[in-house]
Amino acid sequence: MPLSAIIDDESILIHGGIGPSINDIDSITSISKPVFNFKDEKVADLLWSDPSDTISMFLPSNRGTGNIFGPTALNSFLKSSNIKLLIRGHQCVENGCQTEINGKVITVFSASNYCGITNNKAAVLMINPNTPLLNKNSLQKTNCIVQNAYNAIENQNGEENTKETFQCN
Repeated sequence: MPLSAIIDDESILIHGGIGPSINDIDSITSISKPVFNFKDEKVADLLWSDPSDTISMFLPSNRGTGNIFGPTALNSFLKSSNIKLLIRGHQCVENGCQTEINGKVITVFSASNYCGITNNKAAVLMINPNTPLLNKNSLQKTNCIVQNAYNAIENQNGEENTKETFQCN
């Protein structure tokens, strides 16, 4: 699997996020592949880091690997990479989709009822080439398709499945 992907020269997709070892896209492309050492600092930052509005740069993550990154760190990465948006998974969010750091980070979590205890929704981010991910008026809104875990189970039993289009918040 790739460590990251670029969409429309505007968005980068990463499993987790960025850390002090990831300054720009070149920091990612310089990682030797195939990856055998998942404890490598750059790989760990990409896989296990999470965003936060409460810090400016970086703090070690309480997960034991990766980092927490803040707005100043994110803005520096985006600017030096000539990218506008970071899209990620990795972190369970209640509605399946959530924006953070002034809408410049979108977390999309596709596992509903995570570990059988969270009762969270799952989401899929649908990228339409005719609709920008970044709303020109507000960086905080984008469309996600959200599906409740119970609806997915009902669909397996042959009943109609309900989806809702949802504005990430």
